[in-house]
Amino acid sequence: MSFKIIKSEKAEQKYKEWKVLGKPIPCVNSYLKVTGKAAFTDDIIRPNMLYGKILRSPFAHAKIVKIDASEAEALPGVSSVITYKDVETMGVSQKPPAYILTDRVFYVGDVVAAVAAEDEAIAEEALDLIKVEYEPLPFWLTPEEASSAQPMHPEVTKDNIVVGMWPPYYRSVGDIKEGFKGSDIIVDVEFRKPNIKHMFLENFTAVAEWRGDELHVWSHPQVGAVSFAMMLASIFNVPTNKVHVYQCFIGGGFGGKMGDAPLRVAALAAMLAKKSGRPVKIRTNIREHFVEGAVLDPGISTFKYKIGADKLGNLKAIDATVWAGQGERSINLGIVYCGDTIFNTYRIPNRSFKAYPYYTNTPMSQALRAYGSQAGVPPLEEAVNEIAEKLGMDPVDFIIKNGLRDGDIVTQYLHNDFQLAGGSLPELVQKAAEIFNWKEKWKGWSVPTEISGSKRRGIGLAVATHTAWGVPQPDRVKDTVIIKVNVNDGTVEWVTDGRDIGSGFDTVVSQVIAEVLGIDIKDIIHAPPQSVGQPIGGWTFASKALQSTVFAAYNAANNLKRNIITAAASILNVDPNRLVLDLKGTRIYVAGDPTRYVKLSKIGEIYGGILIGIGSCPSHYEGPESYMDPVTGRRLGMKGMFCSFAEVEVDIETGKIDVIKLMVATQPGMILNPLMVYGQLIGSAVHGMGCMLWEGIIYDEKTGTPLNASFIEYPIPTALDVTEDQFVCVTIVDPDDAKLTPYRAKGIAEGIFAAMWHSIHMAVYNAIGRKIREFPLRPEKILRALGKAPFPQTKGVV
Repeated sequence: MSFKIIKSEKAEQKYKEWKVLGKPIPCVNSYLKVTGKAAFTDDIIRPNMLYGKILRSPFAHAKIVKIDASEAEALPGVSSVITYKDVETMGVSQKPPAYILTDRVFYVGDVVAAVAAEDEAIAEEALDLIKVEYEPLPFWLTPEEASSAQPMHPEVTKDNIVVGMWPPYYRSVGDIKEGFKGSDIIVDVEFRKPNIKHMFLENFTAVAEWRGDELHVWSHPQVGAVSFAMMLASIFNVPTNKVHVYQCFIGGGFGGKMGDAPLRVAALAAMLAKKSGRPVKIRTNIREHFVEGAVLDPGISTFKYKIGADKLGNLKAIDATVWAGQGERSINLGIVYCGDTIFNTYRIPNRSFKAYPYYTNTPMSQALRAYGSQAGVPPLEEAVNEIAEKLGMDPVDFIIKNGLRDGDIVTQYLHNDFQLAGGSLPELVQKAAEIFNWKEKWKGWSVPTEISGSKRRGIGLAVATHTAWGVPQPDRVKDTVIIKVNVNDGTVEWVTDGRDIGSGFDTVVSQVIAEVLGIDIKDIIHAPPQSVGQPIGGWTFASKALQSTVFAAYNAANNLKRNIITAAASILNVDPNRLVLDLKGTRIYVAGDPTRYVKLSKIGEIYGGILIGIGSCPSHYEGPESYMDPVTGRRLGMKGMFCSFAEVEVDIETGKIDVIKLMVATQPGMILNPLMVYGQLIGSAVHGMGCMLWEGIIYDEKTGTPLNASFIEYPIPTALDVTEDQFVCVTIVDPDDAKLTPYRAKGIAEGIFAAMWHSIHMAVYNAIGRKIREFPLRPEKILRALGKAPFPQTKGVV
């Protein structure tokens, strides 16, 4: 594996100015994790604690006609059983279509009842004693089926279209008819994707305990502890300050722990705890993760893209339509971001996007790494590639001609336009192609680069853009960071409403604070997040932390520094601009005269014994640049720029695909910690490889049951699938590519995940010369495309 950092002159100068930032500092919580001292939710044990288990539906859609839990309640060792009948008596609030427990189940694995007992074995035994009479109802798994079905939630919609956020789910720019009229080549592409799981290693777990009228919950949500407490307060109709959430270490998330599944497990544990009067832990297993946990948004989908270009290779028009099965509920943001790819990747003057998100009898769809972009990139790149192939153009040249660049107009949430401030896909692809030796390897469309017996090699590439949170977010929770300095020794503690999920969040925020305050990172700690006494914000998702939490930390550190220096100036009776903060020496002294100083402890005595700084990331960032372009008068914003190159070898006798080489490249602005960046790039690339080659849920079409609900049946990449010389990571570092942040940095990993999918897909096509417009690319699909499959298409793959 190699990591290439190509720095501009401006970047070199920035790195010379930094003392802590830009350094490869290991994760500050590594020691806790490798020694087993990091407290994950399953490590929490409360006095007199019970263990909960959940009874789940065997039907994809049914009404519970009758439920009898008396035998389960009578089993020795059982403390409490809850069903939908307990919801009203316990005052639990439910707003459609997001339910905790009802007399209807909407997918295989939906919650029917829950038991708390002295141990898990007794709880499991009690589940078998609960008698349930179901009335099976019609169910549907695909958007095609859902489009003609009866409404799943007639109380909220009459046409089975999901009621989510940021509607409407369509947009048109320019004149589509004129665009196609002016096109010399027009292609139509249809693409399908399955449901994909997040596949983190830590399953949903929660511990709940009532202390009088106060609820205490230990959980691992990606949403902040304060926000999670607000959700639980709403469910149990109690004041938010009566809910204490302790956010434990998170064993992987990728968007799958954003709220709903962790919230439901926590709420069930709290209901059992309330009824039994004792703390309760619920710990789910991998099969429960498959049925309770969300899937990638958009869910099971069909994409139909029509695209046109002139004979010179200039894209003229695109008309994109998506039909998606979103599960039992969804906020539909993935659909919206999927549409964003149409507006944010290529320069196409005439564009139209329409989406039809349907309720289906599968778990809800939700964010999964590169939210929406990962689903939108493959069909878009497939359509663009077909245009380039018909024109006989090298795909690198085609991207250079049509790719998005600095100053172009882009969008966020389909309807929020702004002018791109930094980044260029043509520049990125051109430099990356040189490093990959694309021109030397490329033999033409559907032509293998090498043939050896039954094995064919091919190369491919793909580009992607993704949100970098460099746009105004008036509808989003602001991040806030509070920093406290200990006056006796100058050490620092900081808090925010968020958790590191493996991306280096704690480390980079600590580096920012250390840079501003001029101290060593070892003298800084991040206090564990909890809902009481800490600020709201800090959700760790969507490449947001680098943008908004870092900005808040930067503001908080500067606020603390100003507060201390202002106080010292009044004591020393000097101009604040003449003072130097020396936290290591626990003093503030006059520049040029270090004998004139005041100790931190003295300031603490005068100003109440505690010195703090508070900083937020405002909805409209008040950064070093104006948010408006002075020439065009347009609002400015950022996008992440990404490309991926792949070389694969396909055995045309077995259908097996071996990945020979993967190269990913991005324009991150400045790199605040190269170790964190390298790890994120590798992780994102491997994740994308797994999704294109192996991952996808297979449902039984007759029952709606997931058939491959385990790590064996649903394989994900392991260390055995990745070799030392397989990966190359390239970062083109220039502060002008991230102009709207204090340290000129933006998220780098999510978009790589999106680009990786199609670079492998294209490489397989060029190796075997057959188009397979669905994924994952399992061996059976390769053989079927080659006319060699000795078996029919797998039943139930949707």
